[in-house]
Amino acid sequence: MKFSKADLDLIFKYIAERLYGDKLSSYPLVDKITGRELMPVVQDGDNKNMHSENLVNIPSMAAKFLQYDTLVASSREEMNRGFGSLNQKLEEKTAELQHLIETLEVTGMAISQVYGDSTTLGISQKTLTDNINLLVQEILSVTGKTLGIKMEIVPQYVISPTSGEIEITVTSNFGYMDSVEVYADNVLIGRSQNVTEFTTNHIMAVDTTIKAKAVILGHEYEQEKVVKKLFPYFIGAGEAYTDIMKPAYAIPYNGHLTGSFNVSVREGDRLFIIIPTYLRDSMVRTNIVGEVVASADMNGFEIPFDESTVGELTVFTSKNIYQAGIYNIDVTNNSN
Repeated sequence: MKFSKADLDLIFKYIAERLYGDKLSSYPLVDKITGRELMPVVQDGDNKNMHSENLVNIPSMAAKFLQYDTLVASSREEMNRGFGSLNQKLEEKTAELQHLIETLEVTGMAISQVYGDSTTLGISQKTLTDNINLLVQEILSVTGKTLGIKMEIVPQYVISPTSGEIEITVTSNFGYMDSVEVYADNVLIGRSQNVTEFTTNHIMAVDTTIKAKAVILGHEYEQEKVVKKLFPYFIGAGEAYTDIMKPAYAIPYNGHLTGSFNVSVREGDRLFIIIPTYLRDSMVRTNIVGEVVASADMNGFEIPFDESTVGELTVFTSKNIYQAGIYNIDVTNNSN
C-alpha cells in the first residue's frame, strides 16, 4: 500500500480541521492585527466587547501566525516520511507473510529466511546453504583445498578386439556430494546421493565420452574424459612390449594386418609387433630355411623376431637392438 500526494493532503486537511475546528475556514482573513479589534466575551453573565490587545500580546501573536506556514510544511514532511516508512514496513511484512503461507502449503511447515529463536519456524534451505558455504570458504582458505570433484577411469583406454570394461570413480575434493551422476556418451549409467565417493562400471566397444556431474553445497561441478577403444594391434620400439601398448602405437584394424609403418627408435630399443593371437597365422610364414618367422621386414630385410604369448595376445620381439632413428616397417600377408 502506497499513499499518493493527493491522499496525504486529504489526511492533513482532516487532521487540521479536527484540531482547529471546521468553521475557521469560513472567516475572512485578518490583514493586520492592531490591538484595537473588538472581541465578544461573556462577563458576569453579560455579553460585552473588549479590545484584542487586552487578550494577547499582539507582536507575539503575529509572529506565531507568520510561523504557521513553516510549521504546516514541516508537519506535512514528517507525515510523508512517517507514512512512507510505514508503507515500506507493511510491504515487507506482507511479503514475509505470503512466503510463510506458501511454504506451509508446500512443506507443511513455515520456513523463515532468517535465523532466530523460534521453536515453530524452520530455516530455508537457501539460508542454510549460503551460511554453510561461507564457513566452507573460510576452511578452504586455510587448508588450501578447493571445492570440486575428481574423476578417475581404470583402465585409461580399452584394448580389446570386441569390447572391454572400465571402472569410473568420482570423488569429492571436500565434503559430501549432494548428488552425483555418471554418463557415457550422454546416457546415464550410474547415480548416487550424499556420498564422498562413487564408483560405477561400464562396458564399451567404441571410443566413449565419460562425464561426471556432482552437486556440492548447492553448486554443480563437472568433469569429462574421452576413453579410447583400441584394437590390440601395436607396432613400435621400446625396452619392453608394454611400452607400446598405448594409443600412440595403435594401428587401425580394417580386416587385415598389412601396411607400411614408420617407427621412431631410441638408441638400444627393440622393435615390437603385438597382435591378437587369433590373427597369428596371418602374420607368420616359413622362410627359405624352414624357420617360422613374422611377415615383417625393414628396408627389404627380414626382421628376426622372438615370439611369445601373453594372455590373448601374441608378441613379436626383435632379436636385435637398433640405433636411434626412424625405420620403415612393412607388414605383408602370409605367403604360405
